[in-house]
Amino acid sequence: CHQWVDEINRHVRSSSLRVLVYQGVKKDGFLQPHFLAEQDIVIITYDVLRSELNYVDIPHSNSEDGRRLRNQKRYMAIPSP
Repeated sequence: CHQWVDEINRHVRSSSLRVLVYQGVKKDGFLQPHFLAEQDIVIITYDVLRSELNYVDIPHSNSEDGRRLRNQKRYMAIPSP
């Protein structure tokens, strides 16, 4: 993770981006979603992402919200005259 931070610091002015290295809830504690959304870049390892993805509240595919999210990528085909 720190290699990414070094590369960002090498190519971008340090004050122009808000970069957060997230090491998981065990090391960093629970971070509020609005705090994460305020960051320009959040760097996370695949292992941390995989272990904490189960805690994300994703709507079930059979619920109304799940259907709305699943179907939003579909487009209606309009037949040509």
